[in-house]
Amino acid sequence: MKKSLILSFLVSMIFIISCSKESKPQKDIDRKDINEKEAVDSKQVYIQSIKEDLNIDDKEGYGILLIRFKLDDSDKNKLAKLPNFRITGVKNFEIDNSPSAIQKDAIHIYTLPQGNYSISSLYAVNSLGQYEFDRPFPSNNFYIEAKKVNYIGDIIVLLEEEEKSAGVISRKLKLKLPSDNDKTIEIIKDKYSDIIEKYPLLRRIISFR
Repeated sequence: MKKSLILSFLVSMIFIISCSKESKPQKDIDRKDINEKEAVDSKQVYIQSIKEDLNIDDKEGYGILLIRFKLDDSDKNKLAKLPNFRITGVKNFEIDNSPSAIQKDAIHIYTLPQGNYSISSLYAVNSLGQYEFDRPFPSNNFYIEAKKVNYIGDIIVLLEEEEKSAGVISRKLKLKLPSDNDKTIEIIKDKYSDIIEKYPLLRRIISFR
């Protein structure tokens, strides 16, 4: 009964991207990440924006994107740091989570042209190089409205391991999509109070199909 009650309150959509069995770099990169996990500060929250000036008064047709990525802090998570996200749409760009300061918890703010966007792929980077998580990526969409702060939610990332047989381990990347987090809004109100006061805040939570 208790389990069913817990499940009934889970409103986050979870999808699974299976890591490629044939990719040798995958094993090396995942093992490297796991070994480095303890050295990462799990409580650090970092805010990164494309520009220091987020004023869009003189940028016709531009709005502000607000998104937060958090690494799952449970013992079952074997990923040491956040992956990077590629975004396609009116303007293609990448959300870079590789700097050491934002490996666990990152709030990103961007000024973007109004229109439809989507997350097209994820990849990880470390000393061994770049690793692409498997495709196809699930269809998704979010919309940026001009002269507004468009908050599309918090995305929780984790990598789970499952032993299939002796010596064979399956790794699955999971995203909990999304969490509408009031705490994220409070952080932004504190750090960018002038922006929140100036432009209406819209909660346009990203949708996956």
